[in-house]
Amino acid sequence: MAFKNGSLFWTWIPRSDRRRVRVSTGTADKRTALAIDRMIGTLHERAHHDVLDAVADRDQTLLELYADYRDDSTVADTRAALDDVDLAPLVDIWHEALVRRSIASADAYRLQVRQLIPAGARYPRSLFRRKTISAFLIGLAHSGSTRNRYKAALRQFGAWLVEREVLEHNPVVDVKGSKENPSRIVLLSPEELRALLGALDHPSRALEALMVATGMDWSDTTRLKRRDVDLDAKTVRAHGSKRSWRNRSCAITELWVIPIIAGYIKDFTPNAPLFPNAHEKTFLDRHHAAGVDAKVPRSTLHDHRHSYSVNALRRGMPLQLVAHQLGHKDTTLVQRTYGKFVPQAFDFARWTDAAAPSAMPKKGRAARRVIGGSNRK
Repeated sequence: MAFKNGSLFWTWIPRSDRRRVRVSTGTADKRTALAIDRMIGTLHERAHHDVLDAVADRDQTLLELYADYRDDSTVADTRAALDDVDLAPLVDIWHEALVRRSIASADAYRLQVRQLIPAGARYPRSLFRRKTISAFLIGLAHSGSTRNRYKAALRQFGAWLVEREVLEHNPVVDVKGSKENPSRIVLLSPEELRALLGALDHPSRALEALMVATGMDWSDTTRLKRRDVDLDAKTVRAHGSKRSWRNRSCAITELWVIPIIAGYIKDFTPNAPLFPNAHEKTFLDRHHAAGVDAKVPRSTLHDHRHSYSVNALRRGMPLQLVAHQLGHKDTTLVQRTYGKFVPQAFDFARWTDAAAPSAMPKKGRAARRVIGGSNRK
């Protein structure tokens, strides 16, 4: 029988071990409390001991149970949820597995998945389905590209759950992706890159110099050890974590940065990490401050890959080599993103015409050079 204690009504729950436990109904309304009492009696008569034990153990509140009971007196959803796997603690176990595999995105993946499955709250397996995931992604106050990154994290988590036989099917693969943002490319010329590096101090100066020299990304660069850098051979060994082709030997093609790198690494032992405990935000803040001092366009650390690719293509580096430097499997992404910067036949023709003897000023006479045209008196 319900009784009042303080501002709320309480009642007794009969457990399967024949003990009775006092539990709050969660309401100050007497009629609701009496209805909850009647529900408890009905569930006890039907031998729904699993449900009543869950309430007694505080795994389920009486108000939540009553809401389910009003919709369906068999409380089928509640009983199914009690048998459901809680995914919340599995997120940290999955994250630990990613860390052991040296997945660079492990921390970012966990933060993104935790937006859907928060720590410390039960998240039953039955909620991890296409409709729920799709609604979550649509509700994110982010751009389409960022929502796709959240989807990628959830897809990785879903695949791991399938491997552990927690799920039969990964529902994230059935969720439609968002429209990607237009490509954003901020390009710095070689002169601007020199000015930017000159405004930085070590270790930022050395780290960005390696990115400028090879096209490696942040994660590749921060994993480098001294033995990975061979200045005699002008190569850097990148240890990618996601795909086999990310493990590669990158050429140092911007030779002017070699003195910067050499000055920084000279006192490191072979197995010493070059940039231990590097935090991207810290380095990005230094990058932005140096950009202001150097009076160059505002950019990000990732934009070094854009600048490297475009400058290399403009000098005639083949697409295959650019793709290799960046750690891509093939030239597809390079062609799609930077293809418009590849010199075309007419570019070489214009250069040839400009360099031809007929285009050079005649001795003793002033002449105008017209690229792709002719000189007139």
